Formats: sequence, C-alpha cells, structure tokens
Amino acid sequence: MSDEVLHDRECPGSELTESTPQISVDPAQFLTGLTVGLPTNRVVCVGCTAQLTEGRAVTVYGYRQAERRQWNLRRCYCVDCAPSAIGEPTLGVTELLAQAWLGTVTLPETRSHRLCLTAVEVIDHSRPEEGTRT
Repeated sequence: MSDEVLHDRECPGSELTESTPQISVDPAQFLTGLTVGLPTNRVVCVGCTAQLTEGRAVTVYGYRQAERRQWNLRRCYCVDCAPSAIGEPTLGVTELLAQAWLGTVTLPETRSHRLCLTAVEVIDHSRPEEGTRT
C-alpha cells in the first residue's frame, strides 16, 4: 500500500468515509439464529418465570426506536403466557411479536453453546407511525 492511499483514507471527505449501506431483511430472517436467554442455556418466561430450554416453543417481543438501528429483544414468554397480539402500539417505535422454537448454536470462539431462535414466525407487528406516546 502506498503512502498516497493511506493519506486518502485519512482525508475528510474521501469516498472511504461514506456511510455504510443499510440492508433490509424480513424480521423472521433477522431473528432466526439470534441468541437469547441466560448463559445457563435457559430462557425465563416473564409471565410465570418458567424456565424454557432447547426444544421448547417461545414467543418473543422486540422493539426498535425509529431513529435507531439496534433492535432490543426484551421479553420471552412460554406458550401459556404468550400474548397473541401487540397491545397498544407506541408512537415512534417498531414493535414485533414472534413465535419460535428454541435451538442451540455453538460459539466456536468461546467453545460454548447458547440458545437461539429457530423456525421463527412473526405473529404481530406495529409501525412507528402507529399508536400513542408513552
């Protein structure tokens, strides 16, 4: 690599400082393989505190604020406690409710196993333009 190329990377306004392109993906595809739960390979239902392990069905609730890129997966439910729809949507937030099965993924860098979401199906969602302010 020449000094000229290195210098171009440090110059403000060079083409290498452009923003990274965003990729749109289906929510079910995004959630498939996503690790969830505790490092002890258990997911705790927020409704009844049942401990869910590999091979169990789970419903997850996640959200993303309109101006952010990061999704937050906040709640996991067992089959008995799972809501069937998002209640009142929150203005400025995309909300998602999905059913999935718990599987296991191996993380080679730490030589450990974590629970992950498989066979994901979105059952409800809300758009950021919907709902009321909290």
